Amino acid sequence: MIKLSKEQIGNLLPRYTGQTPLELQFALELQYAYNGENGFGPHDCPVFADDADNPNIMLIGTDWVNLWGDATYGKSDDNLFDWIAGQLALLPAKKDMILNLCSPGWETKLEKRFGRHIKGKWVRRNHRLNREAFGQYAGWREGIPAGYEVRYFAGEGKKFAFRVMKGDEIVSECTVVYFEKETYDTATARVVEIGIETKEEYRRRGFAFLACAAFIEYCLAHALEPNWGCWDHTTGSQDLAKKLGFEEISRRDVLVLKKRKTIWGRRRGRH
Repeated sequence: MIKLSKEQIGNLLPRYTGQTPLELQFALELQYAYNGENGFGPHDCPVFADDADNPNIMLIGTDWVNLWGDATYGKSDDNLFDWIAGQLALLPAKKDMILNLCSPGWETKLEKRFGRHIKGKWVRRNHRLNREAFGQYAGWREGIPAGYEVRYFAGEGKKFAFRVMKGDEIVSECTVVYFEKETYDTATARVVEIGIETKEEYRRRGFAFLACAAFIEYCLAHALEPNWGCWDHTTGSQDLAKKLGFEEISRRDVLVLKKRKTIWGRRRGRH
């Protein structure tokens, strides 16, 4: 696999316009790698491809990796497998590789080659808000129990949060995880990824719903598009998203690869 220069990445950007939400996510990651900055801040992330001008396979990152490509092509599989094996060998002892599959068909191939390294298989679900469905909660403030209040808090930069407070105690908080663009070629990051945390003793009592309702209402009033992402095994998060009016727009298969003491390379024995 070839490590691409910034100029080579820039030449490829116009080809990836994101026809589906999953393709768009890869296009955005490619743009972030080119810019050196993503929704979290400075982002030094390498891009690799089997061909610099006409790639059939591309990878973004080294431990949190986004894989794109035609799984039926086949001719670059050996190069891909060697690259993954090499990256696993370079990881610290307790560091896992999170391999995000941004194109279909890779899971079976990778399981066959790296089965002994697979620590887990996850699914990332991405949701966008149905504003009409959320509209039924215009009176959400009426559900705030006596002795509690919902407050706005400004964080660093553009970040903000809404907290359900009991006196000075934070009961539940809905906050900006990061801002993201809707298309790879826009200058404005206006999609807001939601993060929600509730103290254990206050869970399943509706406080997370109140914090999220306040947060979403604020987003809609400030031309921000709330986004809800969660893992397939977090059923509570999925249920809350559905209740608030979020609808699933994409799923991304994810393989968690664990480093072993021995990494087997293609036709090379041990290395």
